[in-house]
Amino acid sequence: MVVAAFADAAERTDAYGGSLEGLLRFPIEVYRAVRARVGADFPVTFRVVDTANQRMTAAS
Repeated sequence: MVVAAFADAAERTDAYGGSLEGLLRFPIEVYRAVRARVGADFPVTFRVVDTANQRMTAAS
């Protein structure tokens, strides 16, 4: 999924990286766009996975 492409956003230097606000910017934008399309009565959820930690564990 496109959201996964921002997994290493902490290393970005634009508006989508760095601070917590920047790191959350893209998922919030996606949520708002989806919510606008499906309406308030449709459940919208996110699954958050720590893939960076999984890569480190698998490499050990």
